[in-house]
Amino acid sequence: ALWPTAVAHIPSEGLGDELPATHDAESVAEKAEEFPFEVVESTNDVLEASARTQDEGTKVMDERLLECFLQALKTQLKKTDIPLLTSTFYRSYMLEQCPTSQKLDIKKSSYKKLSRFLAV
Repeated sequence: ALWPTAVAHIPSEGLGDELPATHDAESVAEKAEEFPFEVVESTNDVLEASARTQDEGTKVMDERLLECFLQALKTQLKKTDIPLLTSTFYRSYMLEQCPTSQKLDIKKSSYKKLSRFLAV
């Protein structure tokens, strides 16, 4: 054997005092109310809740993308800057317009690519 074998001794004194002997339905329900999670009943409910969360996140990112795009056009872009690469516009102009507390990620939007967003 490469490694010596040893039996770990786990002290059990005092542990029984901290752990509840049984869990009744009322105490479990009270603890569940403390958590801000959505209670689901089946796998379909889990999938629907996940889809709702993704849809809301996508909507928020779409709105943020449009807002940063319009702000960049209105405040930073000059006629002398055009033509420019779309990647440069995104990196240098749109990302600068995003508030520091938020993140702009086109892959989390419904467009997934800047070219699809600009085509609309």
